[in-house]
Amino acid sequence: MDPKPIKVALAGNPNVGKTTLFNELTGENLHVGNWPGVTVEKVIGKKVHKGHNIEIVDLPGTYSLTAYSKDELITRNYIVEEEPDLVLNIIDPTNLGRNLYLTYQLMELQCQMLLAVNMWDLTKDPENAVDLKALSRELDIEAIPTISTTGKGVRELLDAIVRVAGSNPTCKEQIRFNDDIEKEIHKITRALNDWDPGRDHRWMAIKALEGDKQVWDLLKERDLDDRLRELMGEIDPMGMEISITDGRYRQIDNVLAKVKKKVKKKEKISDLIDSVVTNRHLGIPIFLVIIWSIFELTFEFATPFSNLIDMGFGELSTFALEQIQPAWLSSLIGEGIIGGVGAVIIFLPNILVLFFLISLLESSGYMARAAFVMDRVMSKIGLSGKSFIPMVIGFGCNVPAIMATRSIDDRKDRLVTILVNPFVSCGARLPVYILLIGIFFKGSGSMVIFFLYLLGIVVAILSAKLFRVTILKGDPAPFIMELPRYRGPDLRLSIRSTWEKGYQYLKKAGTVILLGSVIMWFLASYSFSLENVDYGSEASMAAAMGKFIVPILAPLGFDWRITVALIFGFVAKEIVVSAMGVLYNVGAEGSTLTERLSSEGSGMTSLNSLSLMVFVLLYVPCLATIGVIKQETGSWGWAIFAIIYTTSIAYLLALIIYQGGLLLGFG
Repeated sequence: MDPKPIKVALAGNPNVGKTTLFNELTGENLHVGNWPGVTVEKVIGKKVHKGHNIEIVDLPGTYSLTAYSKDELITRNYIVEEEPDLVLNIIDPTNLGRNLYLTYQLMELQCQMLLAVNMWDLTKDPENAVDLKALSRELDIEAIPTISTTGKGVRELLDAIVRVAGSNPTCKEQIRFNDDIEKEIHKITRALNDWDPGRDHRWMAIKALEGDKQVWDLLKERDLDDRLRELMGEIDPMGMEISITDGRYRQIDNVLAKVKKKVKKKEKISDLIDSVVTNRHLGIPIFLVIIWSIFELTFEFATPFSNLIDMGFGELSTFALEQIQPAWLSSLIGEGIIGGVGAVIIFLPNILVLFFLISLLESSGYMARAAFVMDRVMSKIGLSGKSFIPMVIGFGCNVPAIMATRSIDDRKDRLVTILVNPFVSCGARLPVYILLIGIFFKGSGSMVIFFLYLLGIVVAILSAKLFRVTILKGDPAPFIMELPRYRGPDLRLSIRSTWEKGYQYLKKAGTVILLGSVIMWFLASYSFSLENVDYGSEASMAAAMGKFIVPILAPLGFDWRITVALIFGFVAKEIVVSAMGVLYNVGAEGSTLTERLSSEGSGMTSLNSLSLMVFVLLYVPCLATIGVIKQETGSWGWAIFAIIYTTSIAYLLALIIYQGGLLLGFG
């Protein structure tokens, strides 16, 4: 029988390299970004070391165990309720004072603890130097130096986990507050011990004195709140919380005096860079130029590779149609599977280049500055800069972006951010843009795609303003955010992150999109009486479905083929391209989707292609996004509202673009 696994909880402030260290410890490949909100729920990884099964839980970053936001509650509740065998507290030596505040709160739990002093390479700077032995001695906790980006110290950390987890508790009581506070703590602890004599309730007593809402809700459930209020008498919770906080910081100052040398601070290059990129007038233009540059580089580097893949799939489709028998099977493989899936895979180079460049931007520390700069804009529409972080994450995928709203404290701020996030253009929409831009907007691709991404952000911002003055009135919560240090490009992490996104893209192509392509082939090959018809003809089921709905979308410039593709795009936006590949009979006579759409018979023009891109940008989120909206809001009502609102906005703007273009003579 295998021994019980060692359960380890990773806890720490945001931006200490916690998720990167988790990846090194477990071999996982979680997304790493240099801003708060990247980890928004607990993630479990496993590792076998020296015959011991280790279960490692990556918890959302938090500055304190006095939890306010949803992700902070996840961290605190796990440590308090699950009682892991070991808490691995990851600290940043360059911000030791702030990091130790959480450390002392963990120590109050008297939990088994180990310190990982991460980014140890930065301690070479005299300003960041830390006496590791003195730190371990003062806290009475073993401390291991690590560099998560290179894996340095990981083996020593695993050795220490195995050694410490099986020993006696390492967290002895460290903080003793002044006599008045200790007297109140003692009274409440004794009352709680009468209720549950099997545990030490000092930590809960401290939280009760701090006025912690969750603790008081728990006490109310146990009918203990009135009794404790009587014991506390006339105590002011706000004043008591301040006194307790001061007590912790006094202890921290004593430790810092013994483990850090006082060095005269000098102006850093990062400060000079910040004076430019966070400048009141230059910050937003610089952000826009950086985003435009990313799109320009994406087209420049990826297009030749996409063209080669496109040619390869065209040849492969021709081979299947000519060599495979019977005819229905050759049509299924050549026109349905290869035509549909291939229409999506040809954009893999663009996906890889875009996400590689974005990952470099994330790890550099710039994205936190972008959120800081955008706070001025966000505050004018009733949101804080913290809402901009999920919007940036939405460039990759709206699902984790909506989950990242858990880091937002204010409920209305969070709800508004969830509702507008689907307007941020995710990677799944990119194949549609690249396909149409490559046909109808050659030479200006980066500008068009920049316009689309910017339009999504503008619509999100204006929608947030609308919600804030109507259905979700209120003022934004204050935005306080640590600006992480700038870092050079970490190519190893960026390549690994890009590969993971590319793998997920190919996985979707081989599952959801493959299934969608097969279904589309069937609908395009048979009538409702299940008679075989000319592939993609107007006698097919697909045509009948499209013609039934197309009167609604015809004012936007869409024919029945586009209409059917958009319906299937509700499952996943990439299916819009794969469905078009099937419905436009890609593969016949060696043709590609680009050739089909650029032919006169397709009915596609630059005007209705722009209308289509705007509609795809803004209309109903994919099925997974709708599911996570319901999950995060706890209501199908908000999910249905998101479907109706986003599709209405998409229809309105696409209508304005197409009909306005016709009036101006662009038809």
